[in-house]
Amino acid sequence: MSENRTFPCPGCGSMLEFDPAAQQLRCPACGSQTPIPVDANAVIMEYPLEEAERNAPTDWSSATATVTCGGCGTKTVVPADSGTAECPFCGSKQLIRDTQTNTIRPESLIPFIIPRDDAKVRFKTWIRKKWLAPGIVRNSSRSDKMNGVYVPYWTYDTQTDYNYTAEAGTHYYVTEYRNRTDASGKQVREAVQVQKTSWRPVFGSGDRFFDDIPINASRNESRRQMEKLSDFSFQGLVPYRPEFLLGFMAERYGVSVTEGFEMACETVRTALTQDVRNAIVADEVRNIRLDVRYRDVRFKHLLAPIWLSSFPYGKKVYRFVINGQTGTVKGDYPKSPWKVALLILLVLAVAVGVFFLVRYLQMQGG
Repeated sequence: MSENRTFPCPGCGSMLEFDPAAQQLRCPACGSQTPIPVDANAVIMEYPLEEAERNAPTDWSSATATVTCGGCGTKTVVPADSGTAECPFCGSKQLIRDTQTNTIRPESLIPFIIPRDDAKVRFKTWIRKKWLAPGIVRNSSRSDKMNGVYVPYWTYDTQTDYNYTAEAGTHYYVTEYRNRTDASGKQVREAVQVQKTSWRPVFGSGDRFFDDIPINASRNESRRQMEKLSDFSFQGLVPYRPEFLLGFMAERYGVSVTEGFEMACETVRTALTQDVRNAIVADEVRNIRLDVRYRDVRFKHLLAPIWLSSFPYGKKVYRFVINGQTGTVKGDYPKSPWKVALLILLVLAVAVGVFFLVRYLQMQGG
């Protein structure tokens, strides 16, 4: 059953907001703070993948509402009493209330820890370190409105058993004779050691348990940048409560739980391929083929905090994201053509210098 509740300030009646610095609710009007209730018996559940649609909770609480952006199509969860005016991802003001509620509710979330003002400072520090950016960008760029958004993630646990085949290579050396021209212009015949590889087939089997494989479940245009924020600590998870969303927005997942598991399988195969490569005693390994079986697959849905913003330069808007837990900044920025050209010239100068140095040493040795 949904809990029909809002979050007014007990002092003045204004709507409360979550304060990342205090980790409490704070009234923006009178400044009073209200602790978020803690349920000592709350457990962050993980659900069998095959029961995803049947048993996972879908009640986000009636204290929240869903809006769909008419610009980019992103579905975002907001406090029910919020007067949200624009999409945090594309800036469109075409927001439509959505009555669909049959999506899996997050079991947990990572609360915002980095406050808005701190995020702005981190952006300025980040952009000033970008040497290739034009000077005016590094010294005077200011971010547009900083939007705090919880982005959706799936995590998966699975036991894997696998068989593999591969080819293992052992290096050996043979002597070959080649002609070369020495410093005086004479033809000289010399012996050189040439590496060869002897290949043999190998096969084997193994098993490995994977815990909490994270998959970004967003489909909006900022996904590419958000995926670079790989330093979330899932040890900071707390059970989901709508109070944490006050003053922020939460994107509903665009990648389904089954689609997410397919992406997780790619992560698993990459890791197992490296395991096989490390297990084979050889100088080289190639043509690794895996047959992987997945057992006891479980998932959970969670929300992770990011700050979204952008800054204009010329005729283009550059977007960036900030990890709301760690403060890491990732994003795009303009490059100065003059600085890029100077960098290329420096690289070429170093390459030419190395070439002539090697040539000189060869002549001395000859």
